[in-house]
Amino acid sequence: MSSLVAYPGPAGSHSGAAAATLHPAAELHPLGGFRAVADAVAHAEVEQGVLPIESSLAGSVPETHDLLHERALSIVAEAVLPIRHCLVAVADVPLEEIRVVRSHPSALEQCRTLLDSLPNATVIPASTTADAARETAETGDASAAAIAGPEAAGLYGLVTLRDDVGDGQPTHVEATAVGEVEAIVVKTPSGDVDLRCGGHPVLAMEEDRPGGVAAEAGFEKGSLLGKRYVDGSGELEILCTKAGPASLSVGDELLEIKEAKPLPSSD
Repeated sequence: MSSLVAYPGPAGSHSGAAAATLHPAAELHPLGGFRAVADAVAHAEVEQGVLPIESSLAGSVPETHDLLHERALSIVAEAVLPIRHCLVAVADVPLEEIRVVRSHPSALEQCRTLLDSLPNATVIPASTTADAARETAETGDASAAAIAGPEAAGLYGLVTLRDDVGDGQPTHVEATAVGEVEAIVVKTPSGDVDLRCGGHPVLAMEEDRPGGVAAEAGFEKGSLLGKRYVDGSGELEILCTKAGPASLSVGDELLEIKEAKPLPSSD
């Protein structure tokens, strides 16, 4: 008998793809949002649930972290998937005619450049990117669009206005040898960068990490999960994917936490 695994639906969501990757033999059960998935696991209605927790562009997903804490749930497995966001609508219309954009808040955060190019569009949050696609299809409004994946666009008969609208192409290459901190390089300047953690050079994910290495004095303030760190020029950006007691730096220059910009108004 296959296990029952929940994810925030409907079908076509990125979480659904992650659930299929983590549990290829399970019966996948879409539910109406992040909270519904967490509740189903907490009440033993399903064996496991799958929720997005980190984005290499936007950082942590606050709703998931809050639900894990509130319900004392544990992370037992994880998958890292490339996420491809598309701007989709019921008809092929010019972008300047778009007046509404629906998507999950994390997807909106990851597509700021696109949203900045649509100053006349109102942002409307949705429970998931697939919900955004479904709601857009149901309106039948040619001036309404959604940020969603290509699978959701196909499921709900939507046209892709612009493909791959996420901000940048982050590279999943860097880890550190100190304090179990792990990080992803989101943006880097041209040329070599002396990226360090705890005062020690970082290592690639596949490299062996030496034991017993402590953070040097002045580099032991720690790195926070889901936070993006930048240098003084703003040309280097690092996402912390696993917290630890060592600080990220370029040489002796400590990196600072990047301040998040507010999303466009949804009024």
